[in-house]
Amino acid sequence: MSDLKLNFDEPDERSAMLKGTTDSVTLRDSIENPAAVEMLRAMPGVNGHNLRLVMSKVESMRQLVSMKRKELQGIIGDQNGEKLWKFIHTDYRADGGYEAPLEIPKGPSA
Repeated sequence: MSDLKLNFDEPDERSAMLKGTTDSVTLRDSIENPAAVEMLRAMPGVNGHNLRLVMSKVESMRQLVSMKRKELQGIIGDQNGEKLWKFIHTDYRADGGYEAPLEIPKGPSA
């Protein structure tokens, strides 16, 4: 197996993520925060098939968590949108988890 990689450099993270895309703009031309990408990938409802789609439609994690259920479902489908919305809007700190309306700040405090 090591013979296959003999004369090739290891790809950097950005290059590896862009492999297979026909339009690099789909992944925001430059991935500024790989940790945010990994966090997004770990969320229920987000998978390898729709990760790039979510990244192309959503500007930030703040915007993602502020989206309504129907908006998420419009991007990643009914089932995955429901999973993601429930994950975002469930407070797991209290008594085994319950849906609680979470107030998401609209922007940086001045």
